[in-house]
Amino acid sequence: LVNMRKVVHLGPLGSQGGMSAVMKNMLENPPHGWETDVIETHGPSPVRKISRWISSKSDLRRMIRSGEVDLAHIHVTHSFSWWRKLGLLRICEKFRLPTVVHIHSGKFEKFCSGIAGSSVKKELSKNNRKILVLEERWKTALRGFIPADAEVLPNFSRQRIDRSEHNLEGGIKLLLLARDSPTKGHNFAISILESLHEAGVDASLTMTGAKDLSSLIYPRLSINCLGWISEEEKVRLMMEADFLISPSDFEGSSMSVIESLLCGLPCIVSKTSSETVGSGIFVVDSPNPKDWASRIIDLHVGDQYGESVRITLENSKRFSVEMNQNKLSDIYGELMSRQQ
Repeated sequence: LVNMRKVVHLGPLGSQGGMSAVMKNMLENPPHGWETDVIETHGPSPVRKISRWISSKSDLRRMIRSGEVDLAHIHVTHSFSWWRKLGLLRICEKFRLPTVVHIHSGKFEKFCSGIAGSSVKKELSKNNRKILVLEERWKTALRGFIPADAEVLPNFSRQRIDRSEHNLEGGIKLLLLARDSPTKGHNFAISILESLHEAGVDASLTMTGAKDLSSLIYPRLSINCLGWISEEEKVRLMMEADFLISPSDFEGSSMSVIESLLCGLPCIVSKTSSETVGSGIFVVDSPNPKDWASRIIDLHVGDQYGESVRITLENSKRFSVEMNQNKLSDIYGELMSRQQ
């Protein structure tokens, strides 16, 4: 029998967003020889956030003292997420528990440029810790704050749908999957649709996380604004769309992009997601929505679209469950070997 070890993931499992999806994937697909557990660190209201912050520290101490955990995997972004996780990091340090610090934020470099920089550098350089970032460009940007042995671990997922029978009838169908945030590019997506409309192209746009004011402000455009949607609804939207667009200013290793790639849904993205899509034909490094519209029109042609799907599926192999499990197995193993 394999002597199973246990890793506990600490982060916002029950919250909305990509980090929660990453945690769920890791909980369901642990590396060989490992069992998973979770401590929720976030809540839907200020009161619940404080309550979870207090209880997460108590839960972690209890698990360590009772010998229930061999390694902690802490998921963190910037701002208050970092300061909340500091207490957990210090508990792990006190009990000499091997710890993975998994940075999910595209704004972490900006966060470190302020007063938090010294705290980040000090905490992440301590022994018995392994730092993970989502992309090579983040590792480069953060080199003054993270150890030299930090590693890149992209987000991952499974293929959710088979789009091999997808057809291009009925105009260009665009999809934006994101929470309601100024950095996600909802207004810019509408500008792209407007540029397509001005070019005489029949097109529609569906957006999650957006307030439904489109019929009042843009009555001549076909825009469907949705709030937070179920996984089933997301799968349906991915099946129907011709392109996912991601004009985000900060996004990297976006779960919506990765899930789309794995399903063969071509993604048109800003430069910040270039490493994720893996091919320059899908990257529009321009603040002009007409340039985005032009790229979409070029790739929507039958043969070109088929080639786009083929390249998308090929590039998506980097985000498979198996690749993630193998990499995490090496990372956990190396961290545990420091204990011996």
